Amino acid sequence: MAYEPKFLTLAESTPLVREAIQSQTAAFADFVGPELAAEWGSDAQGALDGEVPNLLTISLDDALGVYRGAGHRHDQDQHLVVERDFGSPGLIAGPLNAGEWVLTLSTHTVAAQCEVSIQIGAETASTRP
Repeated sequence: MAYEPKFLTLAESTPLVREAIQSQTAAFADFVGPELAAEWGSDAQGALDGEVPNLLTISLDDALGVYRGAGHRHDQDQHLVVERDFGSPGLIAGPLNAGEWVLTLSTHTVAAQCEVSIQIGAETASTRP
């Protein structure tokens, strides 16, 4: 799986972060009072210096409907493998039952339009070198 862009530009990120700080400060005030919320909002202004990342991840269920794990990583380009005796970190090795497997693409943060590419392949005994 691969997607881009990973980060919004600083010019795109700043208004989003500013709006989030303002709305969270207002919501926080209901719980801790306006003075403490304003102090938190002031401290959070340091986040305006960063670029907002997009974050997409995948999870996998096998042909029997058994959950086979998730690739919840921040990398925008990931190569994940499930084999009988090996699974990439987060994925569970085991039987490779024939049938329809389900890949779920989770969009944790999509702050800007993303291009996503998912390539699925299978290697059988007759296709191995």
